[in-house]
Amino acid sequence: MGFKTIATVEIPSVETSKVKFNKIFEIGSDVVETVGGAVSSGVDKMQGLGEKALEGLQIASSTPVRTMLSDVFVPSFLKGDIDESNFSPESVDILKQAAIAKGIKPGQRVKLGYEDYNKYGAELSARFVSGQNEDAQTLKEKLKNLKPADEVKMTLGEVMVEADADGNLVAVDQYDFNNWAYYGKGKQKNGKYLSYSADEFEKSGLTFFEALNDTIKNSPSDYQMVRNLAFLFGSRDYEGTERDTGRQVRLQLGKLGV
Repeated sequence: MGFKTIATVEIPSVETSKVKFNKIFEIGSDVVETVGGAVSSGVDKMQGLGEKALEGLQIASSTPVRTMLSDVFVPSFLKGDIDESNFSPESVDILKQAAIAKGIKPGQRVKLGYEDYNKYGAELSARFVSGQNEDAQTLKEKLKNLKPADEVKMTLGEVMVEADADGNLVAVDQYDFNNWAYYGKGKQKNGKYLSYSADEFEKSGLTFFEALNDTIKNSPSDYQMVRNLAFLFGSRDYEGTERDTGRQVRLQLGKLGV
């Protein structure tokens, strides 16, 4: 990525990193050694294979976590597009019903967001630059018993639904992460944390390791830490499209009136 090299960087100690990464990826420490090992050796080794392994597999197989891990760890040439087969039929239907509720007509398009999914029972919060999210255990329990509305909310976030002239509906997007939050700066006057787009991040002068250090030390919740790490290690959304590397999202939702 062409990150700057600096003489000295404040990198958290091994013990601090172990504790923090174990906190973020309690999902990871349970999951990763079970499904092939994708988290660094700084994460404490799994203890008690039985129920913990099963819990880890349940979380890893949830659509939001599976999609994120794939984006970070699977080479791009091995990944195909994200389509309706990656989601439960119930969550695909929620996208369709939400678009209809917003009045979509043949030849039109509507944008769906978090508030739309909340109307269909989504419970997981997705506060990234404001507030604080659930603790790790609450997040894990909800991921193990994921509701269809949370499946699309936590995997896709905002998405565009288009209707062709015949009323066929398709949800289109690109799976990537569009900003990084600077939690170490604290909340700004608007009550939100400072955040950088992918382009702003590269112009900020922050090195990768400085951003990693701030993420590990200062993230207010496990979700926010994982979300920042996904930006650092995964696909980023740049201005324009020529630099974007995220997977294309194209979900066939069925037809209006059917």
